[in-house]
Amino acid sequence: MGRLGPRALLTALGAAAALLVPMLGLLRGVPLDERGGAVATALLPALVVVAFGGNLLEEVLFRGLVQGHLERTAGLGPVRTVLGSGLFFAAGHVFLATTVTGLGRPVLAFTLAEGLLCAWVRLRHGVLAATVTHATVILVLASGI
Repeated sequence: MGRLGPRALLTALGAAAALLVPMLGLLRGVPLDERGGAVATALLPALVVVAFGGNLLEEVLFRGLVQGHLERTAGLGPVRTVLGSGLFFAAGHVFLATTVTGLGRPVLAFTLAEGLLCAWVRLRHGVLAATVTHATVILVLASGI
């Protein structure tokens, strides 16, 4: 899973910022009500638990199992391993993009970017650091900031 030391944490948060800055820039002109509305302050602790718990499961699946398998048995180098993991992650979100949100390609493009960055973080620092990246992004987007 990797150790979550200061360098890993800084890398994870930097990767989250790399995803969030352009996304929040795009959302800046969209009213909060059109993005799901504000989250009550009392619900923020539960949102933190869901963001980190749920995304830990996704990271164990896509980074731990899929990326680990690509590294160990497929004979792919680091770049192809990151690409493969990111593509599997985006493919795993097709249902979300096409039916749940109805947003389609933009959601798939975002999940591909998120998958690639989380795969890179996992390659350098392990699954826990990738979980911090993923959960931070989801937490910020879901909280209505």
